[in-house]
Amino acid sequence: MKKILFILSIVTLPLVFTSCSDDDDNGGNTIPADAVELKVDETELQIAQENSRIVNITAGNGDYKVTSSNEEVATATVDGKVITITALPTDNNAEAIIVVTDKYYKRAYIKVETAAVFGIRLNKSEATLFSQVDGQDVFTFKIITGNGGYKVEYLENPDNCTELIGIEDIETTGTFTVKGLDNGTAKIKITDKLNKSLTVVTKVIAPDPLITNYDGKILQFSATQQNGKVEIISGNGGYKLEIADPSIVKASMNGSTIEITGKKNGSTYITITDSKKQENKLTVTVDGKNYGLALDNKFWLYANFGNITDNKLVKVKQTTWEIICRLNSLSWLETFIGMEGKCLLRGTGDGSHIELSALGDAFKFHSKTELKTNEWIHIAFVIDCSKTNHKEQYRLFINGEEDDYIIDNQSNRHEEVDLASSNDDNKFTLGRACGDDRRMLNGSIGEARVWTVARTPEQIRANLWRLTEKDPVGLLGHWEFNAGIETNYIQDIAGGKFENNLTICGKGGAISTKVPMSAWIEKDYLK
Repeated sequence: MKKILFILSIVTLPLVFTSCSDDDDNGGNTIPADAVELKVDETELQIAQENSRIVNITAGNGDYKVTSSNEEVATATVDGKVITITALPTDNNAEAIIVVTDKYYKRAYIKVETAAVFGIRLNKSEATLFSQVDGQDVFTFKIITGNGGYKVEYLENPDNCTELIGIEDIETTGTFTVKGLDNGTAKIKITDKLNKSLTVVTKVIAPDPLITNYDGKILQFSATQQNGKVEIISGNGGYKLEIADPSIVKASMNGSTIEITGKKNGSTYITITDSKKQENKLTVTVDGKNYGLALDNKFWLYANFGNITDNKLVKVKQTTWEIICRLNSLSWLETFIGMEGKCLLRGTGDGSHIELSALGDAFKFHSKTELKTNEWIHIAFVIDCSKTNHKEQYRLFINGEEDDYIIDNQSNRHEEVDLASSNDDNKFTLGRACGDDRRMLNGSIGEARVWTVARTPEQIRANLWRLTEKDPVGLLGHWEFNAGIETNYIQDIAGGKFENNLTICGKGGAISTKVPMSAWIEKDYLK
């Protein structure tokens, strides 16, 4: 009769539950958009009669309530997020549904099967653990069916290769855990109050060693932007990478293959770990020449700062630009660095001086210092919008010395500098502007830096030809032009949250172009 009543209750449950909408159940209140689905960690249970089991609510909206479809079979109580379900003495092989609701009448269902006598059944009868693992490896056996009054004991545990955990709480948790300590095989017997028993086997083995094809070797790059691959030939999966100095190389994991790219000269190591805490350290050295890129009216570059999602790094009150270059000739409006129509450093009409064109020529100056050909020159340009005097707001340094430039127009000035705004499709360019191939730089670039702070004269002079400052503040983009390979980009080595590589283009538009080896020249100013 009770079985028939249960079946009828199941048939009628959906009718009861769907007789009102959620809005009606919720007193006409709107369910918020961030309300989550109600979830529990068990949806089906088998409980010996006169025994209890715990079920945890893993997601929901609070104010939890529980009801049973047949309280003669099973009852339920809830305390916070913990549900206790008790099987009552009744017919052998009886069933009930425990319904869980929250304050928004989200529901979860737990099917409960009860019996006077169950055979013991666990989630697994055999488990493999690993020794030599940091924190040791564990496996939790879960009781699927049984009759309570459980006793767990060893039949075999040679050299104490395993340890039992949580057996004192087995009546409430329905679980016990085995920790692997040393290599060996343990046999564990679980017995219930009706003398039903089951034996499980736990093997403890050593994890596979973590081995790569570069063990005992150094992965060496002869150019800063060279690529290399390292293959993991033995390990335990779940591989993770940690780079000691991410300014020297970048690395990514693709299955069991590690792809590594050089960024700048130096030596570092990459630590590889697997799921069993095995560890392997790989030494990587980048030893390229100090190259510069010969643009020679053939190439130019741009950065797209518009990809940066943090507006504080794009729209700034202070900025510093630095470029090291060498001119083959003096040319009309040749572009050094900046943003066309917004703020651009370029040559004057005859190319003999540095000219600033800002805000559509609303602020404009030219340097007193004359440009020279066939020698490396360091140009630093600082904007500080907090200053009211034009000569203090805009500062120009040539080879570390401040230039007392001549102002040609001062009808407007910057309130802020938007690094992601220009008349060149919002590109920040080096070596060309305004989509005009006539304004390409006939020369070479050795290094460039973009900052979101106003660098001091002392800072500029101390790091003139090479940035030696440790952990510099406000470095947004840094390019050393040392690639030394056929490539279509220059690696950003600033080491910030956003990687702003420079795209190399040729004449005729913003089309990514690969430069040949012949375009690389030695930066002799570093000798």
